[in-house]
Amino acid sequence: MKNDKKINRSFFWHQWTQLPHFLKNLFVFIAFFIFFTISIVLIWKRQLEKQTQQVLQAVIEQQTAPKAPSPAPPSPQQDVQSLTDRLTTLEARLTQQQPSLQIPPKLIALELIKGVLEGLIPLDPLKTFLQKTPESWAAPLLSSLASLGDIKDYANLEASLVLPPPPLDQLSLWQRIKRKMKSLVRIQRLDEKGNYKLGKLEDIQQALQSHNLQKALECFEKLPAEDQATLSAWKKMVQDRLFLETTRKTLLLEIAGG
Repeated sequence: MKNDKKINRSFFWHQWTQLPHFLKNLFVFIAFFIFFTISIVLIWKRQLEKQTQQVLQAVIEQQTAPKAPSPAPPSPQQDVQSLTDRLTTLEARLTQQQPSLQIPPKLIALELIKGVLEGLIPLDPLKTFLQKTPESWAAPLLSSLASLGDIKDYANLEASLVLPPPPLDQLSLWQRIKRKMKSLVRIQRLDEKGNYKLGKLEDIQQALQSHNLQKALECFEKLPAEDQATLSAWKKMVQDRLFLETTRKTLLLEIAGG
């Protein structure tokens, strides 16, 4: 058996030495190409594993990193401070341009009214300012503000426009039947011009969404008498805001006209 193996090896070596020079070179080239290809594949595989590990590590670090706390909503004190800063900045600019010039009281009153309408400050700082202002227009304006309550924005006015349902236990059987029939059938009378006499809450809501307080009050006057009585406090809030908005426009026109 051993002799056979030696014979086979000798035969293979004899055959190899007898091959042409071209075939020997071809065999060496093929062997080198296979070795080179395997080396490239191994290197690429290691590089891919390294990049994958780096990406995973970056994702883990991003997930475990402490998140920055979200900013807290501004408090009412911050809103008041913001308005004060705006007035201070305006005064500084005017003083820079003309050192002897002070902010006109009407301009300060205009800025305070804007803050009240935007819900940044209550009505009291405006009243206090008018009390300290010696201008002739301040006293009548202060007197007209005496009857005003808290100024509500449009969102609060729309949210307050709700008719509370009467408690069922206080209604008689006949009243319950009439209430049920009203919810099913609504009859509206027409005036001489063919317009509906009775209004709807939806019309008032649309006017509020358009920031048209005058139209909202006109639609309010078309509601049934019992609904107007129930929403009398709401009407007062709308009138107060409308008066303050009109006052602001008047002051703005007076300042613009000099």
